[in-house]
Amino acid sequence: MSINTNKLPLGHELVEGQTHHAVIVYGNATCPDTLRSRALLEGLGIEYNFYDIELDAAIARTADALRGEGHGAKIPVINLGEGYVLVEPSDDELTATLTKTGRLHAAG
Repeated sequence: MSINTNKLPLGHELVEGQTHHAVIVYGNATCPDTLRSRALLEGLGIEYNFYDIELDAAIARTADALRGEGHGAKIPVINLGEGYVLVEPSDDELTATLTKTGRLHAAG
């Protein structure tokens, strides 16, 4: 299941003509953990927006703010909306949170 409607992301991320999805991934295009999380989302059919923190200082600041204290510079930072933000999640943690937030139906 993919959800295409949600509150729009922060203003600096609004790009004319770009679809905004409920899941937003902040990371680096070459980071192994970011690539792993993106591959999982794609494999599950979850639509998301990806923002590379290396390409835009404002996006990097947004990722820092979402990441919060105590997480260093870990990526990816995945914002699922409704207060759910994951920092460098395992595949199991990401899958469980997608299920909990209704973006992925539990098998069974």
